[in-house]
Amino acid sequence: SFWRVHSFLFVALHFLLVLSFLEGRTGLVLDGALLQALLGCLLTLSGTSLIGDLLDAFTQHGALHQQLSDALSLSVRVAAKAAVGAALAVEYLQLMTDAPLAKQHVPPSVWASTVLAGRTRLLAAAAAFALPSLIVLLANCVPCVSSHVRSWRGPLKSLADLLEPLNRLYVGRDVHVRDGDAGGCGPVLEYDIFWFTLLCFKLSFSYAFQLRPLVRPTRDAWTLDLSSWWPGHDLGAVPNVIVVALHWAPVVLMYLLDLQIWFILWQAAYGTIKGWTLHIGEVPDFATLRERFFDASDAFNRKVLSSATHRGSPEYVPPGGPPPRGTKTRVAAAGTAPARPLDDLRVGLLSAAGCEHEGGGEASERMRYFAEAWNGIIDDLRKADLVSGREHALLAFNGWHGSAFSCCVYLPGFVTAGKLAEAFHFVRQASDAARYQPPRKRSQIERSLVASIDADRPARFALREFAELSSWLLSTLLGPRHEAAIGSVAQGLLRHQTSHTLLDVLVPSKLPALATAIVGLARSLLKLVDPSDAPAPPPSPPRRMRPPRMPAGAPAGADFDPLRGTPPPPVAAPSKVLSADASPSAVVDGLRGVLDALKGALGELDSTIEALKFTPQGFFWDEAYAKERILATLLADQPPAWRALGQPATRRLEGLVSLCVTAQLDAEPRHPEVLRRLRWFVGSLFMAMPEAPPVEEALSQSTLTPFCAEDILFGMRELVAKNEDGVSVLYFLKTVHPDEWSNFLERVGVKASEEARLFKEKDLVLELRAWASFRGQTLMRTVEGMMCHERALRLLARWEGYEGESLEQLVRSKYSYVVSCQLYGTHKRNRDPKAADTEFLLQRFPNLRVAYVDKTSTLTKVREPDGTLALRETIRYYSVLIKGCSDGGEEAVQQVYRVQLPGDIMIGEGKPENQNHAVIFTRGETIQAIDMNQSGYFEEALKMRNLLQEFRIHPTATIVGFREHIFTGELSSLASYMALQEGCFVTLTQRVLSDPLHIRQHYGHPDVFDKIFAMSTGGVSKASKGINLSEDVYAGFNTTLRGGTVPYAEYVQVGKGRDVGMQQIYKFEAKLASGNAEQCLSRDVFRIAQRLDLTRSFSFYYSGPGFYFNNAATVFALFFFLYVTLLPHLLQLDVGVPVADLLNAQWVVQLGLLLNVPILCYLAVEHGVVRALLEMWRVNVSGSLLFFMFHMGTKAYYFDSTLKYGGAKYRPTGRGFVMRHEEFAELYRFYSGSHLYNGFELVWGLILLWTLGAWKEVGGGPAYLRTCWSIWAVAFAWLFSPFWFNPLAFDMKKNLEDLWQWLRWMERLPPSGTTSR
Repeated sequence: SFWRVHSFLFVALHFLLVLSFLEGRTGLVLDGALLQALLGCLLTLSGTSLIGDLLDAFTQHGALHQQLSDALSLSVRVAAKAAVGAALAVEYLQLMTDAPLAKQHVPPSVWASTVLAGRTRLLAAAAAFALPSLIVLLANCVPCVSSHVRSWRGPLKSLADLLEPLNRLYVGRDVHVRDGDAGGCGPVLEYDIFWFTLLCFKLSFSYAFQLRPLVRPTRDAWTLDLSSWWPGHDLGAVPNVIVVALHWAPVVLMYLLDLQIWFILWQAAYGTIKGWTLHIGEVPDFATLRERFFDASDAFNRKVLSSATHRGSPEYVPPGGPPPRGTKTRVAAAGTAPARPLDDLRVGLLSAAGCEHEGGGEASERMRYFAEAWNGIIDDLRKADLVSGREHALLAFNGWHGSAFSCCVYLPGFVTAGKLAEAFHFVRQASDAARYQPPRKRSQIERSLVASIDADRPARFALREFAELSSWLLSTLLGPRHEAAIGSVAQGLLRHQTSHTLLDVLVPSKLPALATAIVGLARSLLKLVDPSDAPAPPPSPPRRMRPPRMPAGAPAGADFDPLRGTPPPPVAAPSKVLSADASPSAVVDGLRGVLDALKGALGELDSTIEALKFTPQGFFWDEAYAKERILATLLADQPPAWRALGQPATRRLEGLVSLCVTAQLDAEPRHPEVLRRLRWFVGSLFMAMPEAPPVEEALSQSTLTPFCAEDILFGMRELVAKNEDGVSVLYFLKTVHPDEWSNFLERVGVKASEEARLFKEKDLVLELRAWASFRGQTLMRTVEGMMCHERALRLLARWEGYEGESLEQLVRSKYSYVVSCQLYGTHKRNRDPKAADTEFLLQRFPNLRVAYVDKTSTLTKVREPDGTLALRETIRYYSVLIKGCSDGGEEAVQQVYRVQLPGDIMIGEGKPENQNHAVIFTRGETIQAIDMNQSGYFEEALKMRNLLQEFRIHPTATIVGFREHIFTGELSSLASYMALQEGCFVTLTQRVLSDPLHIRQHYGHPDVFDKIFAMSTGGVSKASKGINLSEDVYAGFNTTLRGGTVPYAEYVQVGKGRDVGMQQIYKFEAKLASGNAEQCLSRDVFRIAQRLDLTRSFSFYYSGPGFYFNNAATVFALFFFLYVTLLPHLLQLDVGVPVADLLNAQWVVQLGLLLNVPILCYLAVEHGVVRALLEMWRVNVSGSLLFFMFHMGTKAYYFDSTLKYGGAKYRPTGRGFVMRHEEFAELYRFYSGSHLYNGFELVWGLILLWTLGAWKEVGGGPAYLRTCWSIWAVAFAWLFSPFWFNPLAFDMKKNLEDLWQWLRWMERLPPSGTTSR
């Protein structure tokens, strides 16, 4: 399939050898000797071309007797190439005999006129060979020429088909990048330049460090007298040939293999630069997220909102809960009289502070959609127990209702944290600067103060929120009896504001004391709330755990908002808001302290403020009135319907306290996953993405997940069952996720001392099972994440004006989810708990559908030929689709469709059939294949409309890929290595494969398919047993062969789990290597490799089959180099032979180590260079080098054995948690064939090499280590990695048990299958 790649390397090797051995030219850059030697490259090229045709004859011999035209074509090509090659060889040999190279150091013109002139037969043979070669070269440089030839008609087309029968095949006719669809010759030039620069670097390196240093030792070895090898026998030059071959064989092998290394490094460098240009890692830390929060809001409005979104016209629905209908939420119009005195003061002060410009109600109005989406994300994090209640309050936007507030939304606490103190600092600096200045200068300083606050938008919003919350608190507490005094204070402040003399009134040093007094007042009010009536989050029963249904006719954004669910349960009555022993004295003292602090901050208005304390029958003199105002304040935050039920107004008070006392360090979430998701979402908004269409015009999407018999929902027995070390799954999860466990207990209202309730109360048991399942690779986690698409669509459609039943119909038409549980019928018949868990998911998500294969058996009476009656069993297979429903108040499962199948669908490994039989039940124009170890996120679902637009932007796109995040990296060191390796592949590697190489295939989920294309070309995967072990990649092959493209987008991501244990990873790598070996034998790979132009075939080879082939060849190179080094030492063939000081062939084994370089580049793009270096140091210290070298052997063993013997099969890994310490005998059985035997062979060879080799003559121990250190490293990795990465590997008790078992195993006691007998 890829002989062209290897033939290129052989021809290039010939070229470099000529340059190496003819470097002693007489001052000429190009002379006759060099040209004459380079002419010999035609022989190598003709030879490799002939070998390629002979390989075609070998691989297609079984079909040649049936396809006479193919046999005739092959015979003509072989005969023609053999004849031309023979003529070239004879004539070139004659040329070398008549004109030795040593005499041709003359200018090229002299050589051409004296040597080449007159050799017409040589020129004719060279022309006969070069002319078709030039045509092939043109087709490779300009692929559209090849595509054009295939569209010919007539004799020329028949001749082309005769010379290349593959042209007659329809499949693969459009395999080349179509210039018209991809923007002219740009794509071809991109990957041509990529490979031109890479090959130039690789060949230059090989010339300078591999080939050229061996020239002098080769010449010296050739002139040696080695007749002493076999005294009495004239061997001639045979000993010299052996010595030269032993020197050159490892170097040539290294030359053929190291292009894979250079490709990896080149790919890493290009992917890094491209990643930075795509703005990946734009938000590397939480501080940057805080700084760019406003920019993210603007980018969200531009890219995620469609043109149909009602921007600014409908009444705003705040994220924190809907206000009563008719409530005013915007800034009062200009010229309208404020309802209360402090409202007038608020408007004036905020105008003075510049807050009515960009930072006023208009700016918050622009943030309202972003705020609601952001709060949906934070709610999702809280529901997943990734954040605590306090962190949730700090991360979410606030929405305060009423005439006292002018903004739709108020910034989250983590943005405004510490900003109030900064604003006070600005005021103090301005006051100090204006202290001794004349009035005009003071006015200028005051205007500059306004400008400085206006420039710091978070500080401006913090000042606004503080002013409005404080004025609301004071005006509500003091009530109508103090309106006159409040009005006097407000009028006094307004006079100074209009005359720009506020700095004459303010005492900035007293502002922090004022904020402290207000916090004290708010806290005293919060203490009055009866704790028994505070709304605690109750555990949700199964029916309430699913997103609430939107009732028909309910307004969008009402109490049934799907992002927030139903409102928190209210308390019983207003009289119970205050605790039984509540006394207003603390509040009265707190309010008095606030007035004293306000009097200190407003020095010239102290008498007016003092009058507030002495208002007749006011708050300070009438206890009944004070209690009435306190109660009114505690109920003021709620809509009328809730206020009548006595819901306490703790949110405003808590928000005021948080605004004043929260520092920036305290506002950062603790969980790294929260930081990662929020950073990625904000950063992705700055990346280029298609414009989002209205929901009604967007492409519809279906998600399909194949499921067999994996975990759906962890059972309680499974969670509490302990292994031999006394560790249960629940204990393991609590240990690995301590913060999430604390957040979970807080969310369900269970104290740490009351954990026993989790195992007794039915609702809490279900919550506990769900919590554990969301931390494993379960179907419930996948379904929960994918149904975020439905929630996101519902939110986006509501923004566009849809509501009620029309909203639900639109959501159902644009998104559907089918889980293909092929064994559900069997589970149901066997009363397997998995059937009940499947039905639970159907009830939890009303729009979820489950497809399965139902096998039915019927008995019918038939009459035999002899006239007797007999019973005949008839077995039929059906594809069945079911959904959850309610029948008389009882949960039930309803059959939607039943489609009869022609027979049993199980013809292969199972997974492809499971996917393809359920495709007919999907309803979207696109279909997304999601595996059950993946998870979706709400914030990414908001951008799916943008992603689906890629199909419209790229007309030839049949698959659209996007990135994944490996979420299992925190479970163990092995899991972190796997996460880094997979994370590098699904981001940096695929980024380069897509652009500039244009060779990205479908490597599995979560790619999105054009469903019509997928259904008409064999489905989303192929199902033949063995050959299609890697079933998903063949969908990419189909796309490439049929002229489709596979764009790759990086602004959307999905979560993915990977194997976390040594044996799980071993099985996974074995499956991939075996599957790739089967791909090398498939006709799909053969057709693609034969049809692609040369540089694109390089990309296809080294990004797929070549990687595994070179891995296997690298392991072969280990043994080859060992024995090639050992043989001369054993036979004393190296005595007197000069040693070359060059880059020895063992460096090629560093392929496993150099995988660290792409990972480092991947981390540098995502997290920055410093963090990347720290992370690489951490993983290397913990043993990642052993891991990568070990699995280099795994890939090589299974790739090699599958090519030689077959036997590729699916190896289930289980995807569970690894907590069990494996015994020595088990590890030996598992790894002996692939690693331990090979490792011991390397060790014994190295020991022999040290013991019997003549190392004293070449430098002793240092020379030995310099030659063999890398082989020792690989041997160590293969022998000890299974024990190093065994759980509890450093537990002394376990080690002693392992030693005892090993001794018994060596003694074959007892004789059984578990011992060495």
